[in-house]
Amino acid sequence: MSADVTSLARRSPRPQLRSESRRANLLTALENELRHHTLAEVSISAVTRGAGLGRSAFYFYFPSKHAAVADLLSGVYDELSDLASDLLLGRGVPRDNFADALRHTVAIWRQHRLLFCAMLDAVAADPGVAKVWTRWIAMFEDVVVRVADEQAWPIVIPSEIGLRRTVTGLLAMNTSVLEAHVRSDGDHAEARLVGDLLVHVWTSALFGQEHS
Repeated sequence: MSADVTSLARRSPRPQLRSESRRANLLTALENELRHHTLAEVSISAVTRGAGLGRSAFYFYFPSKHAAVADLLSGVYDELSDLASDLLLGRGVPRDNFADALRHTVAIWRQHRLLFCAMLDAVAADPGVAKVWTRWIAMFEDVVVRVADEQAWPIVIPSEIGLRRTVTGLLAMNTSVLEAHVRSDGDHAEARLVGDLLVHVWTSALFGQEHS
């Protein structure tokens, strides 16, 4: 779990009472609720009832349902981060590696559509969760900049703009485009177009237009 998410959780003065199984049951119940309701509609009572626990048990582990959503998404973040690093560090052409990473990103957002929607709702409602999201985005930014430097990518970005500023803007675009896609419940054909769009914009910005 991300250290940022861990910091949102309640710290118990009596570690012997902490039960990972109870905590996991709460997160599973929350995820089940999110399959049928928006985050705003989900109640703590429904979550604890689904977990077979009392309401106080929820607040033993989490300060809010927003923090619990961030905890749920932390595993997906780790998956995305590891995938991006592995693909971008691949032996292939950087442009192609980047295309693969972006298309996998679209697939993961689709796979966890309801969870991403809930997380973005939590970001809008909870400053603590918003800080976690901002740190996650910054970590992705660091991965791209680090790999570009290590692999000596043939970047075409003007020096006065710079790679990091460009990546910051492109990641903001990713969030907007992917959020619109998952909230609209677009089909697989639409997902392919979203992937094509992200690949075109990112690779053109970083490497220039591809010549046929």
